[in-house]
Amino acid sequence: MNTMTDPVSTLSNAAARPGLAKVLLFDAFTCAAMGVALLALTPFLAALLGLPAALLTWAGVLLLASAVLMLVAGRQRPPAAALVMLIVLGNVAWAVASGYVAFAVDGVTAVGRVFVIAQALAVLVLAWLEWRGGMK
Repeated sequence: MNTMTDPVSTLSNAAARPGLAKVLLFDAFTCAAMGVALLALTPFLAALLGLPAALLTWAGVLLLASAVLMLVAGRQRPPAAALVMLIVLGNVAWAVASGYVAFAVDGVTAVGRVFVIAQALAVLVLAWLEWRGGMK
């Protein structure tokens, strides 16, 4: 394999640039902040967004667990290629699931739909930045 297709060697080369670590740590921070907000404000957000409280609670728990993985990856030198790719795939899956929630869950308010789609787009941007940082 050459360095264009070998994720381990390209990720090792990317470690010389702090950009990937910064994106991973930013992603960890935003996941933790959103997770805490979803857990702390579940009743309020459920009413405002029109989403089931159980969905918001489990999303908050999942976000906190994801934040730990992102924090670990962001502090590694170099970040483990498999962990970075797991984070990228997890972010893409989150965005796809968000699209489903925005349009297939009954009772989602207009504010809820905008909120879910906006955060899904932000997560896709983070996934792209992490992928680019890991593959350069």
